[in-house]
Amino acid sequence: KNTTAEGYIIEQYKNNAWTRIARIGSNSTTTYRVENLKAFTTYKFRVRSFNFNGKNPQYSDFQYINGKTNPSSPTGVKIGGRAADALRLNWNRNTNAEGYIIEQYKGGKWTRIARIGSNSTTTYRVENLGVSTTYKFRIQSFGFDGNTPLYSAYTYINGKTNPSSMTGIKIGGTAKDALRLNWNKNGSAQGYIIEQYKGGKWTRIARIGSNSTTTYRVEKLSSHTTYKFRIQAFNFDGNTPLYGNWSYVNGTTQ
Repeated sequence: KNTTAEGYIIEQYKNNAWTRIARIGSNSTTTYRVENLKAFTTYKFRVRSFNFNGKNPQYSDFQYINGKTNPSSPTGVKIGGRAADALRLNWNRNTNAEGYIIEQYKGGKWTRIARIGSNSTTTYRVENLGVSTTYKFRIQSFGFDGNTPLYSAYTYINGKTNPSSMTGIKIGGTAKDALRLNWNKNGSAQGYIIEQYKGGKWTRIARIGSNSTTTYRVEKLSSHTTYKFRIQAFNFDGNTPLYGNWSYVNGTTQ
């Protein structure tokens, strides 16, 4: 506050000239917000006080200041890849940033897990996660105004890991025209996909919608013939299906 003034004049340097952007008529007003600026751009301003001698305006000298806006928030943030113990975060390159900060919500608070110092890096793999578990992340851009760090607003995303691979896969019974497949219950799955190798390719023969079902009988087979099978667990992240790695087993009919 300038107690010797009645108000303030604010000018911005644009189009190679100083342009008045505000006249503040009260000396008790000591702040002004300049809007509609571009991200991560340096702007020049100057401020002076004014008063009156009768009807004649009187002005102080200008005081100058420069300021740089924050970078924009990351866009295109998505889950670019999944595993049972990892998630890959992808985003678009932000050309008005110098890099990115990634945080994960864990232990009831947001924790920084990565600082990426190049804006051309647009992916990060988060590892050592639990199976079929949803994780929360947020990403922000950063840059500098001299030695002062500047940060964008956060962009948020959630992601769920894949179910684990199947265990205990075995041939639980044989007949001349059938084979029974058995496996252990997978608590990280909602159900199972079974495929058989025939005609030179893998073909789905069953989708089992309950993880408590741990057996399946494959029928209409030929006797004394070896067949190849593979089983994977599945789950969902919202409407997105998630799949575990395949587990393989061969069986021969009687």
